[in-house]
Parts: sequence; structure tokens; C-alpha cells
Amino acid sequence: MGIITQLGKLSYCIPLTSAKERQLGWSNVTEHNYIIYENVKITKILSKDIYKRIGNSDMCKKLLSILEIRKMIPINGEVCKYIDFSSELDINYKNLLEKEYKFLKPIRNDILRKAINLYYKQINTNIIKPCYCNFKLLENLLSVYRT
Repeated sequence: MGIITQLGKLSYCIPLTSAKERQLGWSNVTEHNYIIYENVKITKILSKDIYKRIGNSDMCKKLLSILEIRKMIPINGEVCKYIDFSSELDINYKNLLEKEYKFLKPIRNDILRKAINLYYKQINTNIIKPCYCNFKLLENLLSVYRT
């Protein structure tokens, strides 16, 4: 699951991944990702939640997921489908989808700007940083897949 956008002549999917404990120390926003979180009262935290307390308050930053711009991949738009939140039967998953959407919608222009910058920087320099997808390679593989 992720955000679909156009980069160059292709559609790309910017994936959403589950939050992990090790990501608590990450910055909320970098050139290559966004941590999606919500602020909740400590009393609302469940045992499986990934969170950190906000100062000495009774509030916590609860990590929901990560938008991984550096791991975006070119896609065949014909195999994608949009998710209709209202038709989701799992109420917990539906709530997560709605929280992610609400978090990301106001910053969509910033997300797209970062995706464009990251994409063209890699394409123009041919420097692929560790843990980043190789966009040229993936685009070539997609063209083979389509034929």
C-alpha cells in the first residue's frame, strides 16, 4: 500500500510500511521519509503500540507507519487499485487507513516535491544511497515486464 504519483513518464508507488521500535529515534521528516504518528494520552496506549512519551506530560507520540520515499518503485498502473475506506471490514485497519490519510493529505505537495527531488537527484548523478531503490534499474525491469 502507498501513494501513487507520476515521476517522469511513469507512475510510482511511495510505500507505507509498518512502524518499528527502532524508528522511535528517527526524525519525523527527512529527505527520504515521513513518520506518521498521532499524539495520544498514555492511558490509550496498548501493549503492542510503539510510542514515546512527550516530555513529562501524559501524552505520547504513537507511531502508526512510515512513508518511505527512498523505497518508491515504478508500477504498472493497470495492476493498482484504489482503496475505498468505507468498504473496509476490519475496523482497526479502516481506522489506521483514515489516520494515515488525514496525516498525509495536508503535506501531499511536500511529499511530491521530495519524491521529485530524490528521483531526479539519483537519475542525474547515478548515485544510489544504501537502502534506496535503484530507479533506473527498476524502470528497465518494469519495461521488460510490460513486454
